[in-house]
This record gives sequence, C-alpha cells and structure tokens, in this order.
Amino acid sequence: MVIPISNVVRAFCVRASLLAVIAGVGLLAAQTPPIDASKARQYFAEAKALSDRDNGALWKVPLCGPLLFVDYGTRYAVANQADTEGKLKPLDGVFAGTAPEELGVANTATKWAGVEWTMVMWPLPQYKQPRMRLMLHECFHRVQGQLGLQATDAQNGHLDSLGGRIWFARTTQGILEGGARWNMRSGSKVKSASATWPTRFIFGVTGAPFFPLPQRMRTRWK
Repeated sequence: MVIPISNVVRAFCVRASLLAVIAGVGLLAAQTPPIDASKARQYFAEAKALSDRDNGALWKVPLCGPLLFVDYGTRYAVANQADTEGKLKPLDGVFAGTAPEELGVANTATKWAGVEWTMVMWPLPQYKQPRMRLMLHECFHRVQGQLGLQATDAQNGHLDSLGGRIWFARTTQGILEGGARWNMRSGSKVKSASATWPTRFIFGVTGAPFFPLPQRMRTRWK
C-alpha cells in the first residue's frame, strides 16, 4: 500500500504544530510568576486599609507594616516595600525576589534582608474575611514584642512531675464533673471533647496511670 506524500506531509505538520503549542504553553508557564503581582497589590491594600481604620485603637500601635508573601514551593517572594539589602526588586507596584533556603516559609513574623516582616504563605484564602483575618493575625505577631507580650510558647515542664500530674488530674476531674452536670441538665448526649482530652496526658507509655484515679477517669483515651 502506497501512502500519498500529501498525507505524510500533513501528519508531519500536525505533529509539529502540536509540539510548538506544547512548548509555548511550557514557556508561558515558566515565565508566569507564582505570585500574581496585581493580586498581591490588592491584598496589601486590604490589610493597610483595615489597619488604618483601626488606627492603633486595639493595641495602641499600627498593625500593618512590612508584608511579605512567599510561595512555599518556589520560594518566590513579593513584598509591599523594599528591603534594606536589595534582595527584592521593583515589579509592577510591588517588590519581588526569591527567599533564601535558610529562611523558613510559614505564616509568622520573621527578620530577613534587614527588615522585620509579617510573612504569609501564598496562596492566601480566596474569600476576603478569612484572608483579612489571616493577614492581620500575622501582623499582630510582628508587633507582639513591642507590646511586651511573650512571643515564645510557655514551658510546662512542671506537669511532668508527680505533683503536677496530681494537680492536673484534680483539675480534669472537676472538668469531667462539670461537663457531666451540664449534659444532664441540657439532655445532650454529645460527649464534650474538652472534658475528655486531658485524660490522655495522665497515662504513661505502658498505659497504666501514674497514680490512682477515680473510676470514671480510668478509661484509656481512644
């Protein structure tokens, strides 16, 4: 069977066109930044507007300051202002660059390139209310030290001692009894998680309690 040369040429042209389209899409994707500058600009403006509306009334200091959005996968970063070391370059009304490997990417307050930032991981929530809540919550952590509030977690090593566990168990017993009374009054059959989770703490690795407990507290957490 002889295949007409016109069919061969047509098939070759179709394949070449498909390859060109695929290559073009890949190139476009590579050239598109992971963080959209116009959206970042919008989110920066939203955070500033809400902070300006509060005007320091809640914490006596403005909440919104240097904001940094970082894409976790690529470490591409967009900020609302320049840094002091020239790491970020102006781009369409924002400042963009790449966060270094040693900089942890998280929703947090952090210092990088000479600036105390509020860092928020990209993408942000789609809807405005949770997005604003996230940004302003992290903005608070940036000024937390100025307010004299401890920014690190408290250490509860005393709860590993025998006395600490006894006091913890007594407190838990009161919670359980209070929850049981509430359930009886309301007729609710829903077991309160807040009244049961602390029992997990009381048991050791073997599953045996460290000291005698009331009968109602001897059920292992499941």
